[in-house]
Amino acid sequence: MNNNQLRLLFFEEADVLFSIYDKDLNCIDVNKATLKMFNIERDKLIGKNIRDLSPGSVNSGRYEAYLNVIKTGKTYIVDELKAWPNNQEVCFRIKAFKVGTGLGIVSKNITDLETIIKKTVSELKIKVKNLDDANKSITEMIKLVSNQNTQLNDFCGIISHNLRSPLINLSMLSDFIAECNDPDQREEMLSKIKPLVNTLNETFNNLVESLQVREEVGITYEKINFAELTKKIIEKHKIEIELYNANIQFDFKAAEYIYYPKKYLDSILSNLISNALKYRAVSRNPFIQIKTEWKDDKICLKVIDNGSGIDLKKNGQHMFKMRKVFHDHPDAKGYGLFMTKTQVEAMEGEIFVESNPDQGSTFTIVFNSKNNIQ
Repeated sequence: MNNNQLRLLFFEEADVLFSIYDKDLNCIDVNKATLKMFNIERDKLIGKNIRDLSPGSVNSGRYEAYLNVIKTGKTYIVDELKAWPNNQEVCFRIKAFKVGTGLGIVSKNITDLETIIKKTVSELKIKVKNLDDANKSITEMIKLVSNQNTQLNDFCGIISHNLRSPLINLSMLSDFIAECNDPDQREEMLSKIKPLVNTLNETFNNLVESLQVREEVGITYEKINFAELTKKIIEKHKIEIELYNANIQFDFKAAEYIYYPKKYLDSILSNLISNALKYRAVSRNPFIQIKTEWKDDKICLKVIDNGSGIDLKKNGQHMFKMRKVFHDHPDAKGYGLFMTKTQVEAMEGEIFVESNPDQGSTFTIVFNSKNNIQ
């Protein structure tokens, strides 16, 4: 058997679909696999143009692509989905190449391969989603650990600066009293003990309260109307508002409600409004704006005032720390903002401040998206 006979035998017996066309794309020959696939006799195909045998080739652009193969000699490969009589979709990979002056087409059923690919892609998408979810969980855990580490450092700083100093002073006073024989001096030193004990007691109680906020379980969340809560808080400060001729405006159109522990939101808003009144500018009447906005998918609460402002370059790093005050005010104790930050972070939110001396302050609270009203 010579080479030509071997080629013809391969053409005829191959499992893939073989067909050959002349330069005008009229069918010259097809193999057995093609006849079997389409359940048709050879003489029904020979001499027919590819446009008649495959009408879809014109609209799909394959007809022009086939002519281009004959013209340029460049092979053309395309996957085509066909609807079979039993309503089954079959995917063929078609490869067209130049044969002499005409065209050869090989079609292979890749339906099973397509199914496997789709299944693999689907499985990969699920794995990618699982990895993405795991990555988000890890990121949240890292953020939580980082916050806890920051809080631990803050507590260490509070204990070091706010408890150690009074304790050292108490210890020194105790030693002086023990060694002093002058009744008047002893009385003077004893009088200094009470303020130190009061400071220790106040600091201790605030530390305990902040710890309770962070560790509180079973706290009740409820749907809160920002406007209703704000009106009640404003009513509590009615005397100060009238005394200072303050103007308080609010706009909660962006987000009217939030799902949050009421006692925390009441405390947060009360502290910020109280501070805006307390640290008002001497040269002008207080003007306070309270509003909600959206940042990504999170509700933001802004409290904006025209008060005395804060030098953040100088004091920014101490802004929310315990017993840090930035104005000469007799009622300033440095607990309000510390507790506000504690409550906000306990609910997995964030608090920021923008301020300049004598230009007022803007406090922004970004709540966690779980606090959104669905």
